[in-house]
Amino acid sequence: MASGLGKTVAAAKQEGQVVANLSPGTSRRDFLLKQWQVDYPEIELSLSTVNGSSFVPAVAIERDAGRYLWDVFHSGAATGFTAIRAGMLDPLLPELILPDVKTLKSGVAGTMPFTIRKRNICSR
Repeated sequence: MASGLGKTVAAAKQEGQVVANLSPGTSRRDFLLKQWQVDYPEIELSLSTVNGSSFVPAVAIERDAGRYLWDVFHSGAATGFTAIRAGMLDPLLPELILPDVKTLKSGVAGTMPFTIRKRNICSR
């Protein structure tokens, strides 16, 4: 395991869980829950499926209270851009750990090259 990934996984193990929000959809949710247990059985995945029109206002209230409750936010483009404009998200590209997922040719970063080139794929 690469040192950056190893440190990240170790920190998640120490915290005990990763908290994520995913746009509603059973196939993606079911895949993530199943694969997470295979890859990281020691780390709980707390997964919510909330649509963006509800999620973004809730996060705004949390942020106003100084609370950062989510590790991962995955959504469609409209919700993502709303969250970006609201200043809720940081650029994701600098947060990617493994070199093979940082390039536009990779299976991960390469899935949305128009967004990555503009550095609008984000995480918080």
